[in-house]
Amino acid sequence: MALDDRSPCNLGLTEEEARRYYDEHKSDFTTPAAITLRELVVNVPTDGKNVNVASDEETRKKADAVLARLKAGEAFEKLVTEVSDSPLESGMARAPRRSSRDPGRKRR
Repeated sequence: MALDDRSPCNLGLTEEEARRYYDEHKSDFTTPAAITLRELVVNVPTDGKNVNVASDEETRKKADAVLARLKAGEAFEKLVTEVSDSPLESGMARAPRRSSRDPGRKRR
């Protein structure tokens, strides 16, 4: 059998049969849209009631140092892994993104 003989165009399906198969198996042909969020968090230590001014200043210095590294061209992903206080693994969160064609999407 030649390669061209295995082409979907040579399967002998009608447009209606192909459409019916697609409609019955849509999930096989789609991938949900998604976004990836990375966050770089620098926590200010606190006792739950008050913020220690010295700790606040140390945190500010840490944040300024991270910003300087970013402006110097260091990769954001690398800094997230190295310095972020984010509770998320590697500062990453993935969330489904609703398509403009999603019937569940709220219209404005």
